[in-house]
Amino acid sequence: MVTSSEPSSLNTLDYGIDIVRKLPLSEPQRHAVRKFALQRFEANAENAKPERAARYLALLFYIDASEAFRVLGAWLRIQGKARRTELAETALVLLFGHHDPLASQALAGAPVVILKPLVHLAYQMIKPEQDIVHEGSYTPNRRDDAEHARNAILKALIDMRGAEPFEAMLRLSSRRNMKGRRIRFRELARRMAERDADPVPWQPDDVLLFERQHTLPVKTGGQLYRVARKVVGEIGWDFDHEDASSRAVLETAKDEDAVQNYLAEQLRLRSKGRYHTARENEVAEGNMPDIVLSATQSTAEVAIEAKHGGKKWSTATLEAALRGQLADDYLRPSQRRHGLLVITNHKKRGWTHPGMGASLSFAAMIAYLNEVSDTITRNAVGDVSVSVIGIDALPRPRTRSSKKRSKRIARPARKNKTKRKC
Repeated sequence: MVTSSEPSSLNTLDYGIDIVRKLPLSEPQRHAVRKFALQRFEANAENAKPERAARYLALLFYIDASEAFRVLGAWLRIQGKARRTELAETALVLLFGHHDPLASQALAGAPVVILKPLVHLAYQMIKPEQDIVHEGSYTPNRRDDAEHARNAILKALIDMRGAEPFEAMLRLSSRRNMKGRRIRFRELARRMAERDADPVPWQPDDVLLFERQHTLPVKTGGQLYRVARKVVGEIGWDFDHEDASSRAVLETAKDEDAVQNYLAEQLRLRSKGRYHTARENEVAEGNMPDIVLSATQSTAEVAIEAKHGGKKWSTATLEAALRGQLADDYLRPSQRRHGLLVITNHKKRGWTHPGMGASLSFAAMIAYLNEVSDTITRNAVGDVSVSVIGIDALPRPRTRSSKKRSKRIARPARKNKTKRKC
């Protein structure tokens, strides 16, 4: 319906785009759809078919929102002033308008770096001072739908939590060409800050769960991140303090796949209903984290990358995996802004400091990587948080605080008693 010859009906094309949006695409498939959408968009834009071009732009928003915004901005810039406003209304109405918008759901997953310039573009193309004020009953026209699209984009930014969307709203209020909205945008930023300062409300089931299991509900990405760190840290604590543990099982893990399966199982057994655990091959084919934790009460996710410490990973290689693989690649989705790098130790070996060349123990190597993780606060999409946890599976000799006496205490000999016959 989408990739064959150009559909004659726009409804057919809409159905096809909706199907593609719901498909779990692999990385090669996403790349192919991205290339295809760009080609079809350019062909329809050159042939002055804005309604068809906007539909392929909607498909591109679901595949690569950053590229879609770039293409939309370039498309509008090459137009004359009058044509630019008309084309912007047409595109924004089809993408984010009131009646059957093609890309409205892409706004919920868009990062701040996309939403902020998209809000600015919408307010420049659909100026509030030119809004139509209706009295009584009326029939909405395209301008009304364009105003709805502009408000939908702004709402997507307002609904985001955290410091980044708050700062984006303040920066928008400070722009020269947004002078007329300065007070309003600062009021909205203040409301966002007040909302984020309040704790997320509990549901009745959360109170019962807290009473029975003594666990707090997980409703935000930060909460899930703290829970993930605590749960992974408990594994190493059990190795050192519990009478019986699975240390020997992890110690004999032959490869990273065995480590990942062990870690995923432990996370699942300790979840207490707070999150779901998914392995890479169960999620999608392509570039995915080894383990993904998803909160049961929200859309928040945490990426976990596991490394087998006995596979000759150097400190520099592990640092590169922390920076590039985990922080840059795996934390791109808007709902996944936190990540853990878990490194296991299975045999006696040493590591080397990348800069100083000094020898490092396993604990010192983990401490060094955590110093690196403290400096990683952003990637190409927005704010991120990463940390490193080491699990030492080497057996440790038990120590006793006091030695038992080895001498036996002599007991007096028992006297033989004779039995009397009745």
